[in-house]
Amino acid sequence: MTAADGRPGAPRERLAWAAALLFGLAFLVQERVASLDESLTWDETGYIAAGYLNLVDGDYRLNADHPPLMQKLSALPLLLLRVSAPPVDDPRVLGSENPRATYGREFFFASGNDPLRMTELARLPIIAIGAGLVLCAFAFAKSLFGTWPGGAAALLVVMCPNLVAHGRLATEDLGCAAGMFAAVFTLWRCVERPGPGRALVCGVVTGLALLTKYTALLLLPIFAGLAFVVWRRCRDRIAPSELAGTLAVVAGLAFAVVGLGYGFSFRPDLYWEGIFRIYPDVAHDYAFYFWGQVSKEPFWYHASASVLIKTPLPTLALIALAGWRARRSVPLERIAFLLLPPAVMLAATFFDITNPGIRRALPALPFLLCFAALSFAAPRTRAVTIVAGLLLAGSLVEAVRAWPHHLAYLNDAVGGSDAGPLVTDESNVDWGQELPRLAAWQRAHQRPGETLRLFYFGSADPSAYGVHAEPFDVADVEKPRPGLYAISAHYLAWFRKLEALEGADSDWLDKYAPIDRIGQSLYIYRFGP
Repeated sequence: MTAADGRPGAPRERLAWAAALLFGLAFLVQERVASLDESLTWDETGYIAAGYLNLVDGDYRLNADHPPLMQKLSALPLLLLRVSAPPVDDPRVLGSENPRATYGREFFFASGNDPLRMTELARLPIIAIGAGLVLCAFAFAKSLFGTWPGGAAALLVVMCPNLVAHGRLATEDLGCAAGMFAAVFTLWRCVERPGPGRALVCGVVTGLALLTKYTALLLLPIFAGLAFVVWRRCRDRIAPSELAGTLAVVAGLAFAVVGLGYGFSFRPDLYWEGIFRIYPDVAHDYAFYFWGQVSKEPFWYHASASVLIKTPLPTLALIALAGWRARRSVPLERIAFLLLPPAVMLAATFFDITNPGIRRALPALPFLLCFAALSFAAPRTRAVTIVAGLLLAGSLVEAVRAWPHHLAYLNDAVGGSDAGPLVTDESNVDWGQELPRLAAWQRAHQRPGETLRLFYFGSADPSAYGVHAEPFDVADVEKPRPGLYAISAHYLAWFRKLEALEGADSDWLDKYAPIDRIGQSLYIYRFGP
């Protein structure tokens, strides 16, 4: 790269990269600290366990409906420990309703392993990938718009509640977001300065992105759309024949990387077969919930609306300001590389039959944050500089307010994080992350002889975190017995579903006031004297 004065490695260039490295370090620190106080979320137990089987036995059956890269990376640090893995062919596992979750619970909590140490290590690769995403956002925005926008983009990633929430979990969502973003960035580098080396990097990065999650298959229409834009707008940089050759190299290398991703066995057929296993196990009688409404059909706008309600309002305003500035002086191809990918990603969510919320749209966020950084591009008036600076400061305030309960973050347009299950459910608010804090609350507030009944949305064993509770009896939904109750926000939304679909008198959100809330995802109730 070349500095503003045209000299590579100029002090200003080095200072900019030093600032980006500090932002990446800030991401690492906040994720490391926050992850130590969060229990295993619903998907982590099965993903990590499946990854361990991938690494040790070359067995891909347990998680065949997901590419293997992220689960392998999460399981890799476990090789430093003496881990006991139960047999995957156990009838209790294969005969269960969810073999992956069942095996994950056995792996973590019934095999003599240290679940807390395993969780701590398994999350480290994801945290490192998140820090890499910060640097990638800086480099991409800097390449498109200049140094100041690059710094703003990196800072926005560090402050984004959704990227931070998933940047410390041993799942595939953050890895997919980072991989797709890096793939598009490396394609831009091929356009910016064509060359075989850059095509090689783009092919490898694209292949790795495809191995993170099947959502990354959207790179195929994204690359096609961007190639069309480049063909129309960038012939002075890259000739059509050279563009076609670059795409051919990228496609060939990506295919090779996918084939090698299954234990270097070159088995692209395993990848292909997994695509057809994504949705068959989805419960067809599942009731969907959003904005307090219950539906037997998925909400087609669920992911897009989740982006709007889970992104800080100042950040949304920065995106709008960037849109106003983009129409004036920025070449179309630069805008296309940041807006076409999220447009394709969000359009694809309209056809999603599972409604997982912000997780499905997470890969769109780095692109939108880099686009928001256009607000800081030159030339800018004094008024634009002041407004953009205030909005960036507002995003920082929201990041501080979200700490450390990023997963449950909602912006003030819907009532803030306090609104939680009044608006949405599942991993948009509650994924089983608050068991350590529940244990601390129980030690401080539970009365002698009082029983805690726990209805917890997660796959972890509460006792491993020091929680002492009895299972919740569904008979208590309509007429709770005296005692102390800890109810996951997801299940409070489920109580509403029961009332809407079955006529049960079960809406605790309307009927009862909690005596406390833990991390916006566990509600504490006390009944009786």
